[in-house]
Amino acid sequence: WMVRVAVLGAGPCGLAAAKCALDEGLQVTVFEAEDDVGGVWRYRETDQPVRRPRFPLAEYHAHPQHHSHNSAYRSLTTNSSRWMSTLSDFPLTQTGDNSTKLELFPSHSAIVSYLRAYAAHFGVMSHIKFNSKVTRVEKQPDHKWRIHWQRQNTEQPQQQQQQQQQQPQQQPQQDDACSAEFDVVYVCTGMFWAPSTPLFPGLLQFEGPIFHSHYYRNSDELANKKVLIVGIGNSALDLSSDLAKAGAKITLSVRNGSVIMPARREDKPVDLIVLSFHFKSLPHKERQKLWLGQATDYTRIFVEHGMPFPPRNPDHAHYSILKDLDYPKYLETGQVRILPHTISHFPGGNDVTFNNGATERFDAVIICTGYQYSFPFLSDTELPKGMLQNRLDLYRRIVHPDSPTLCFIGQVDTIGSLWAVGEMQARWTSKVFAQADKDGVPLHDAFGPAKSLSDEIESHTKRVEKLQAKFPMLVNYMTYMDSLAHIIGCMPEASNHPADVQEQLRKGPILPVVYRLDGPHKWTGSGKYLASL
Repeated sequence: WMVRVAVLGAGPCGLAAAKCALDEGLQVTVFEAEDDVGGVWRYRETDQPVRRPRFPLAEYHAHPQHHSHNSAYRSLTTNSSRWMSTLSDFPLTQTGDNSTKLELFPSHSAIVSYLRAYAAHFGVMSHIKFNSKVTRVEKQPDHKWRIHWQRQNTEQPQQQQQQQQQQPQQQPQQDDACSAEFDVVYVCTGMFWAPSTPLFPGLLQFEGPIFHSHYYRNSDELANKKVLIVGIGNSALDLSSDLAKAGAKITLSVRNGSVIMPARREDKPVDLIVLSFHFKSLPHKERQKLWLGQATDYTRIFVEHGMPFPPRNPDHAHYSILKDLDYPKYLETGQVRILPHTISHFPGGNDVTFNNGATERFDAVIICTGYQYSFPFLSDTELPKGMLQNRLDLYRRIVHPDSPTLCFIGQVDTIGSLWAVGEMQARWTSKVFAQADKDGVPLHDAFGPAKSLSDEIESHTKRVEKLQAKFPMLVNYMTYMDSLAHIIGCMPEASNHPADVQEQLRKGPILPVVYRLDGPHKWTGSGKYLASL
């Protein structure tokens, strides 16, 4: 008998979670609603075009079960550099597609190619049930879980066909079944698929296209149009840049200021500077100075063109990643205008009235107000507490305290590699479950007494409410990764490695690969890879 793990989703965190569980000898089944790996990184030109439906959010709120997870657009690239946008023991250079040129910030197609290669390399592909949409996850009296799913179609996905030609089937697929029982569930459904949208008065009266950024695919239908974009986060900057290049005239409706962090300085990604061993070794005030120093120039330009000042305390500020470093030109020419006023209401036609009383006419409105947590397959009794406050009250931001065999992988926010965080979470939980099974400890007791779980959550919640109430799920990439690495036993030990690797561990970036230098399931190529950078 083996511990049976259900992984929900075959995006980056789902694939990493499956691989980590397999490393520990657990039996894995991955459920993926689409016909390929990649999750939100899969771009399809015909998926949810802006004109059909005109206001997709209304359909989402009425029928969330029919909502598309896909949110990739044609110009989408990663926010973190190619060295950070990777899983720890399979560098992004190994995409399996030599025709894909890897930029500093890889495109969606390069990411999907990489994830396919990762799944094939580690034998994850044969464990995936494609076209299998999970509809219910039910806790059983014996602490096990019954997974119910629906087959989206009867054709076997091409990715699975190719993989099965290369290696034998490792477990029965039970394709005729609609439900099965598991010991552990890893929820890897991602954070960027359930739009969070203010319900502005009269919103449905607007006669032009109006939609959340989740439904944006390309600039074709809005080229040379007058477009209102609500927000100034990553998506707002990405989409306004994309549309400006297509000749659109953009107005950004902004409520609060944001720290505008350039993705790179000249040809060096900023994440390699501020997420480094050198940076971590500095005193707190010097770290803050270096961190904010990367953003000072661009933040000042945005403020000069109408953006409200962001909070001076870095812990209270919102950060937006700017990948198009020509963006100031759009502000200087007026092609992009920052309006420090929010929408009051939609009076009708193509008009929009703002809270300063002014009314303007726009051809289209794109709402870039982020995403909310949504787990439609869980009953109300199994949903994590805190969701109404846009947080998940989980032990170490992973484990459901009342149902410890229900784990949420990659459901945090961080400035750094979210994939690496999700992978580290799965390394830890898989190790804990495997050890509990070996020791004969019930899996629901694997993380210790219930009170210790709830005490840790309560302590963390109080700290968050005091320091970062606006960003309750934000974790510090460096300290959070280290905290889990210490438990796993995979913190890098410089003395174990040659001088060139030691130098990287003294000054270099804290890449995901550094946590494969030592400890369980280390990667023998990690040192050579680090030394080559």
